[in-house]
Amino acid sequence: MGERLRKFVPRAPRYTLRPQDRNVMRYALANSRGGIEHTTLLNLSETGMAFLMDRSTEIAIGDEIKVEVPIPDGDQIAWFGKVVRIEVYDTSSWFSRNRQEPEMIKVGLRFEALPVGHKNTLRQGIEASFIRAMREQRQRTLLYYRLLLTQHLW
Repeated sequence: MGERLRKFVPRAPRYTLRPQDRNVMRYALANSRGGIEHTTLLNLSETGMAFLMDRSTEIAIGDEIKVEVPIPDGDQIAWFGKVVRIEVYDTSSWFSRNRQEPEMIKVGLRFEALPVGHKNTLRQGIEASFIRAMREQRQRTLLYYRLLLTQHLW
């Protein structure tokens, strides 16, 4: 049982970026002398993040990456993280079957020894985004019921 508990890594709630959020981020591989690359950020939490990377990039689980992350409320932080997950990112859908897009991989990154200030900035940005999303959902629901009542009762 101890072995199974050792494999457990606590995860904070993930904030999946919405279309209106800034999702372009920069990264640089710590072990290579390559330049800074731009990519798409998929989700973010206090403990890590997931983003897309070109499949031709040589990366392995355990590699260290320096990332510059846009936080949803407008701030930005830069820090180091370790790659904990790599998987093929499937972009095939019914509307993009004929487009030739470069094959991408989804990279999961865990922040290493994140300073308290960065962690607080992440927490505040994510909480503000969750609250904003809930408020927008509540407004859409109210508009839907108002429309439903006006169409069917009057």
